Amino acid sequence: MKKHFLLGLCTAAACFAPLAAQADLNLSIYGYFRTYAFATKNDERAGSNLQNFSLYRDSEVDFKGETTTDNGLTVGVQTEMKVGGTGTQQPATFFGGAKDRTMTDEAYMYLQNQFGRMTMGGEDGIAFLLQPTVPGADSNIDGPRTQLQALDSDVWDDGLDNNSFLPVDFDITLGYNNSDFRSTDRLTYTSPKWKGFQAGVSYAPLTGLREVYGSTQSPQAVNKIGKFHNPMEAAARWDGNFGDFKLTTEAGIASAETQRDAAVGSIGSDSLTTWNAGVNIGYKEYSVGGAYRHSNTSVAGPNNDQNTWIVGAAWDVKPWHLGASWYNTKLDANAFSIGLADSLEVRRISVGGGYLVAPGISLRSTASFINVDNGINSPIDPTQTQLSLGTEVNF
Repeated sequence: MKKHFLLGLCTAAACFAPLAAQADLNLSIYGYFRTYAFATKNDERAGSNLQNFSLYRDSEVDFKGETTTDNGLTVGVQTEMKVGGTGTQQPATFFGGAKDRTMTDEAYMYLQNQFGRMTMGGEDGIAFLLQPTVPGADSNIDGPRTQLQALDSDVWDDGLDNNSFLPVDFDITLGYNNSDFRSTDRLTYTSPKWKGFQAGVSYAPLTGLREVYGSTQSPQAVNKIGKFHNPMEAAARWDGNFGDFKLTTEAGIASAETQRDAAVGSIGSDSLTTWNAGVNIGYKEYSVGGAYRHSNTSVAGPNNDQNTWIVGAAWDVKPWHLGASWYNTKLDANAFSIGLADSLEVRRISVGGGYLVAPGISLRSTASFINVDNGINSPIDPTQTQLSLGTEVNF
């Protein structure tokens, strides 16, 4: 009797339970595959033997679903997957070699209508989303977020590959993007464009929090020494056309509070604040631009900042692209808690171009010349020449 009662109860519950409906989304799949060969010549000291030839690859597949409701609200979801890219390998297998793995890069949902766009999930903050790219040789090499860099910063302080550039294995890419907390679940509001003007804000309760396995989340402790919370960003951009002239300007700021201050002079001993500004000017097939980024690197005390400049120019007449950029970043002695005796300055000149073989398929080649000024840190000021030949396929 009891068994029959339970069976009947379960059957009734199944009948009256609402069915899970599927959203009618228009699904699109796209992404890219990049492969590059680098030949490098390093001005290194005796005792180092840095690699002179290397191969890099970077691939991503994105899934996007979108629909528009009857009241005009656009609802979308997007997931971006890094697939077998350089730097995502697992340890060597029994048979030798490494096995690539897939890594989620970004995953978010968005709502958009005439009042703007709201994004919820793991995506870059507004300071990066509105940041323009300075014209240059190859955006994968001298763009805001450097994707490919055949230089180990360990040699910067003494010209030796010896883990002496503290913290150990600390690496700095030669970019100018304002995205200190890239892998973070956040809320971002972006206004609609009005006469070329657009602005937005981003907020997250914690840095690096990406909940993807469950629907519940316990309150997180916020008293960890040197860790951050409440990262916030704000940015504004304006685009305008004046006949054959085009002008883009943008400024953004990002900040995050420490949960508990670390010791003075250490990373996380101060709130992290980074701001940027940039301008691009275009005339017909020509363009010039520049950008600046300043960060206090979250280190309290003197000599703790990083200042970065870049200026560039380009000529674009399909299928050809030619460009060049000059890049300079200066790390104060205790920026990122490195603890050097003097500031360290890195300069890079990049010259290159590309050819659009077919829609979405390009060949690219760049020559970069890097010079390091160590000040009194070391009598050795390393230099590097980097030649690249690459292919990018967007699909």
